[in-house]
Amino acid sequence: MELVKAGVVEALLHLLADSRYDIQIEATAALRNLAIVGDETVYAELISKNLMQVLLSKIPALSLHLSNILNKVVISPKVDENAMDIESIFNYSEHIIAFVWNLM
Repeated sequence: MELVKAGVVEALLHLLADSRYDIQIEATAALRNLAIVGDETVYAELISKNLMQVLLSKIPALSLHLSNILNKVVISPKVDENAMDIESIFNYSEHIIAFVWNLM
């Protein structure tokens, strides 16, 4: 796939480490899309870059956020522009789950 040859996976990997959650979420969405439409070349590239491990490492923090939402824990007002709101938490979680699902 041309996107793999162009280095898109490597670029998205760097964006997953961005300090802004909105950037991480969009990078994860792009990776999810690659996993959905990709072929064996794409899958091999995603696995060789340890993207599964990187994304799975984000699950504990998301799990805590989701648990707080489901248990109706009061989440402090958004003070930091980089903080995730409820919709972002759900979107981020969905992107990671879809990514993992499509590589299985």
